[in-house]
This record gives sequence, C-alpha cells and structure tokens, in this order.
Amino acid sequence: MEEANIKLISKCVQLNSLNDIRTLCRSQIPSSLRSSIYKLFLQPKRLVKEIKSSEHHVEEIKTLVQVKGEIIWPIVDTIITRYTIAPTSKNLENLYRVISTLYSLNSFELTTENSQEQIQLANLSIAFFERFHRYFLTHYPSIQTALNTIFLQLLLFHCPSLAIKLESKRINISNITSPFIYNLFISLFNDLNALWKLWDYLLLSEDPCFFVFILTALFLLKEHTLGDSTEDILQELQKPLSLSEVDLLCSTASFVRSHTPLTVFRYISGSVSFSYNFQRIYSKILKNSNVFEVTATDIIKDMTTRHQLIHFVDCRDDEDFERCSILGSQHITLPVTSETITDITKDFKPNHIIVLFGSQHKGHLPTKDMIVSAALAFLKIGVEKVCIMESGFEGYHECAMNKVQGAKLERHNIALCYVCNPQIKKMEKIASVVEENAKKAKETVQEKSSSWWGYISQTVSDAAKKYEQNSIKAMEDAKRVREEERKKQKEEQNKREEQSKREKEQKEEKIKEEKKEEPNEQKQTKDFPKKIDQKEETSPIKKEDKKMELFEIVEEDDDDEKDTNNTDYFNDVMKENPTYQALLEIKGDQETKNILVVLTSIELLILEKSENEVFMVQEILYDDIKKVITKRSTPENITIKTQDEELIMKITDNHQQFIKDLTEQKLKKREMKEKVVEILEEIQAKPQGEKEIREKTGIEAEIVKISLEEMVEEKIIKKGKKEGMYYYYTGNEEEIRKEIIEIMKGIEEMKKEIERYEKASEESMEKVHKYNEIKDIGQELMGRKGQMEGKTIEEIYKEYQMGYED
Repeated sequence: MEEANIKLISKCVQLNSLNDIRTLCRSQIPSSLRSSIYKLFLQPKRLVKEIKSSEHHVEEIKTLVQVKGEIIWPIVDTIITRYTIAPTSKNLENLYRVISTLYSLNSFELTTENSQEQIQLANLSIAFFERFHRYFLTHYPSIQTALNTIFLQLLLFHCPSLAIKLESKRINISNITSPFIYNLFISLFNDLNALWKLWDYLLLSEDPCFFVFILTALFLLKEHTLGDSTEDILQELQKPLSLSEVDLLCSTASFVRSHTPLTVFRYISGSVSFSYNFQRIYSKILKNSNVFEVTATDIIKDMTTRHQLIHFVDCRDDEDFERCSILGSQHITLPVTSETITDITKDFKPNHIIVLFGSQHKGHLPTKDMIVSAALAFLKIGVEKVCIMESGFEGYHECAMNKVQGAKLERHNIALCYVCNPQIKKMEKIASVVEENAKKAKETVQEKSSSWWGYISQTVSDAAKKYEQNSIKAMEDAKRVREEERKKQKEEQNKREEQSKREKEQKEEKIKEEKKEEPNEQKQTKDFPKKIDQKEETSPIKKEDKKMELFEIVEEDDDDEKDTNNTDYFNDVMKENPTYQALLEIKGDQETKNILVVLTSIELLILEKSENEVFMVQEILYDDIKKVITKRSTPENITIKTQDEELIMKITDNHQQFIKDLTEQKLKKREMKEKVVEILEEIQAKPQGEKEIREKTGIEAEIVKISLEEMVEEKIIKKGKKEGMYYYYTGNEEEIRKEIIEIMKGIEEMKKEIERYEKASEESMEKVHKYNEIKDIGQELMGRKGQMEGKTIEEIYKEYQMGYED
C-alpha cells in the first residue's frame, strides 16, 4: 500500500471516521495501523478489572502462533471465569488460538507492572467474540446446533448436491464447521499474513455474520476436489490456503451473500449469533438441545418406542426420595458437587440421556429453576445430553397412576405418598406430637398415682415456704446493698476532697519556689514597661498587653452532677421545655411503658413518672441522633436511631408538633455550636471573663454560660479566679509568663536593630542622592551629544556598549 494512502488512513483513525477507513482500506488494513484500527472498530469496553488465573483442564495445547503459553493462559482463564464457559478442551483451544493471535499485534512480557496491558488484551478479545459470534461466550449449547442448521440450509440453497451427499452419508456437520467457526479460520492458514487479510475483510465488512458465508464459500471451492468420497472431507477442507487464495475466498463469499435471500438467512443468522431470547426460543424448537425441558409423556415414549437409554436423577429431599421415586433413579442433593456427579456418571455411555427432576408440589423442593445449576454442572464434566422434566415428579406420578406403558414407580404407598395424600405431612406431625404427649402423661400418672393429692398439697406448701424465705432474703440483700453503696459514695467523696486539697497545696508551693528562683526575671518584667512608656511610638506592644499582669490560677472542683432522681429539678425542666407523653417499646418484649419526652436546649430527656417521684430513663444528645423515622400509615410511631442503639416510641399527644420541636432544637444546637466556636476564638485571643465575652460576641448570657461550662468539663479551656471574679483561658500560667519574658527580650533586640537600620539608611540615602545627581548629568551630556551628531539616545548607548542604567 502506498505511503500517501497510509497517511490518509492514519488521519481517519485520529478522527474516528469508520466509513472513510472502510473506503480507503477496501479489503486490507496496513500492518502498522492494524492494532489501532481493530480497537477502533471493536471499541472494547472495560469488562475485566483484574486478571485471574485458575487450573486448566488441558495440559498441552497446539497453537499455530508462536508465543509463550504462560502469558496467554491467565487471560483465557479470566474470560472463562467472567462468562462461566464450560471449560472443555475444544473451548480452551479455540479461545487460546484467537487470543494468542490478537496478542501478536502488541506483544509484552508477563509481569505485575503490565497488568493494564493484560486487561486491555482480555477486553479486546471479548469485544472480538462479541463482534462475530457472541454465543461462544454463553452457556447456551443449542446455538451450535442452530448455527450448523443455518449453514446446512445455505449449503442446500447454493450447492444442493454437496448438501444431499453429506446428509445421505450421515456426516455430523458440527464436526466439520466447529473447527472453522470457533477459531475464526485460524486453522485454515499457516501464514499469519493470510489470516490477517481474512480478518481484515471480516472486520471491514458491515455484516458481522459474514463468517458464515465464508464457510459456505469454502465448501463451494472444495466441491470439485472432494469427489464422491466424503470420508476425508475434514482433511480436505483443512488444507492450508495461500495468501493469493484469500481474495478468491472472500470474493466468493460476497457473491454467495449477494445471491442469498437476506430476509431469511441474514436475519436468522444475526438473531442466532447475537440475540439471547432468540437462542432460548430456537433451542425449544430444535428439540435436540443439550439442555431443554421435556414432558413426562415424551420421556416415556422415548423409552418405549425409540428405545433410548434414559437415566433418571432425583434432586428432591431425602425424605421425599425415600417415600417414593421413579424406578431405577439415583438421588443427589443440591447444591451439586463434583464428587457426587462423578459417582453417578461412572457407568454412563455417550448415548445415555440424563433426565433431572424435582417437585412442583407446594412446600416441596427443588423447583424447576433450581435444577438448572445441576444441569450446568453435568455439562461442565462433558455429559452431552441433559434434560429437565418440565412437570417434575408429579407429572411422572400422574402417568404411572394412569397406567401409561413404561411408567413405573418404586416404594410407592398410597397412604404415605404426598401426591396421593397431600395432608400426609401435617397428619404425621400431629400424630408425633400426640404420641409424645401421651407418653409423658403415662409416665407422670404412673409415678404419682399412689399419692396424687398428697403430692399436690406438699408442692403447694413447699412453694409458699420458699416464696417467704426468698422474699425475706431479697429485702435483706437490698438493704445491705444500699448501705454499701452509700458507704462507697462517702469514701469516694472524702478521697476527692483530700486529693483536691493536696493538689492546691502542691501548686501553691510550686508558685512560691518559682518566685524565689526567678527574681531577675521579675525585675525585668517590672523595668521594661517603664522604658516602653518613654517611647510609645516605636514600641509594638498593644495597650491590652500592658494591662496583663501575672495572676494566680485557682482551680475549683466541678459542680456535683444533677441527681437523676431529683423530682423538683425535673419538674422545673418540664415546665420550661416542651414535654410530650409517649409509650416506649421495651426491647425483647412486646410490652410498652408510659414515659415523658422532654426537649431541652441541649438534649432529649426520657423520664418516667410515678406517684411521687420522677426518674430519668435515658438522655440523648441532639448530636448523637443520626436518623428519625416515621411511617405514613402510623405517623405517631417514631423511631430514633443513634450510633449505638435504636428507640421506638409512640407519641400520644401531638406527634406533628413533636417532630417540629425536635427539628427546631436540632437547628438551635447547630447554631449554638457556631457560637461556641466564636466564644472559643475570643478566649484563645486573650483570657477574659464571662461578661467580656458576652459584650464582644453579643451572644445570650445563658448560651455563653452553658457553652463555657461544657468546654471546661471537656477540658478544652480552663477556669481561674482573680479578685473574686472568674475568667477563662486556654494555656497555662507558666507558658504565659515565659511568653511575656520572651516578648520583652524581643523588644530590646528590635530597638537595637532599629537604631542600626536608621544609621544605615542615612548613609544609603546620601549615596542615592549622589547617584541620582550623576545620572542626571550623564543623561544631559548624552542628550547634547546626540543633538550635535544627529543620533538618538539608544543609538549612543549601543555605540558605547552601555545599558540604560549605566
């Protein structure tokens, strides 16, 4: 091909113009652009995400393309696992041949680094099969027969003598067509260039089913060489073709296609190759598929009139199989394993037919759809003919009851058969329960018949005594537990008070020791402010920093937690906040209890009210609530989900108002968080009291107070006391003192640097003035010289090799 034509084709490849590529290439693609054009026509999708290797059923395989086998095998295994193809030796061989041929376009070595190249090759191979015959990547076996039938019809239309000859000799056409169709004529050529030329013709053709017409053309070209003998027909067809004979083959195929009624053959071939629904319907029409549904009457006719060897496999439960089954059937349980299948198929022959059946009766398994997995398992190990009984065991049972010739059952008992007697299982359960109860009743009557009334009176009196003893013990144990808890609480309070006193004393001693050890630093802190006051303009210290003094930090104990049993406190909370009556569902039981739900500004309280007291059942922070679920049918039933648990309650007052108040409180809590952040920023800037924070931020006093207490409890900030007033800060007092000392030292150094800078700036300013004067004089001289000589300033600069600044 000329270079100009190749350049035009490469431009069309960049523009993704398929029609222009077809017209320019005609019937052959340039070898340098073949890889990119193949990808452009096939447009492979990302179906495979990673390469998976598995065990092979074929140890040695013959290939026509010389490549390393370990490179291609993982890609073949990946496609098999992706599409769950039955891994027979023929399928693996054909897959390997096509993938290795595509690999020769862009070869690479097998490493972990080029996993992306392996994935691209797998996706390209899948797109190649999807382009020409998708049925090869499916589990549906009847399409092989369908495609062979279409080929026979084409051969009968164009070459009736050869077709009649094949039918009269009863030659299996699948043994002839499969080696060509599956591997896309790879076995027809020894020269790879001839194969590329044929594949180019297939890819550039607009009809994806063109390979069927090529196979028909091959038979037409070989018709005269075959002669009357049909024994060596496969050997004659497999003789390799040369590169020049490819053009003759492709032109004959296009002639066959143009002289074929497209309304019949082209439509049917396309439907068979690419439509799964057509494959399913067509397999039922053929009645010779490897897996198809059959009725019980057809099976019995095959046994009696056609004398076919049929092997029944019962897939039902063990109990149903032991009650009754088909005569001579074997039993397997689902899911099927390879061991159970091999045990069943030991005595099989190629002409045997396996018929799987389950049950269509209500309450009995497996159904017809569940047996499909077992049928596919039989196909994977090489069984050719597998059928599924359409009506299950019940259909065959009906034929046997109607005394159809050949229908025989074993272990059949009308009284125990669930088909004849559908209520047998319920009756057996009832009978077993009655028998067990009767046995227990007999045993108890025999043991206690002698002293029945004495036994009853004795048991009643013993039970009353045990109840009194247990109640007294329970009261004593409860008192003892309460006293122990009170003692423990008192001891813990005493320990806390002692620890707080010790910590205060230790802190005071540390502060005194530090004051003694650092007298010079304190002098500096007293002397520096006086010096700074003399020159207020040059000092960078703010007024607020001057007012800051060293202070003592006094930590106080946290307020005691509010008692959950404080009735007065909870009554005040219920008055101030919205309260709702509800029913709380108890986990593990179907019972509910009356509760009160209070929506405070911080949390959701669940209270239980008795005659005189109010108890807190649970408290839930608004931040912990993840989801609130209501149903349209019962909107009063509300489910509150947190990260740890789930509460189900029924609001009896006004569920709509409850949802509204809950959302408002949630929004308020979110706004309060933003305000807490603003408060924290003020405290980080400077230690200050509650009043100062309120004045600066403008936040309500209650919110400021609550947020400060929460941050102190969570140890985000600290609380101190000075001159009877509380203030809040973020750092330690020692760190603040060190920072002040470092600031004072930095101020002195800055003063010295400023003095040095002032001296240096005076000298530099004098130099600048002198430089400007000299520059002005030079520019005047240059200008006058230019006027005298008639030159511009730039020309004078170039003449003296000077820059503008020089």
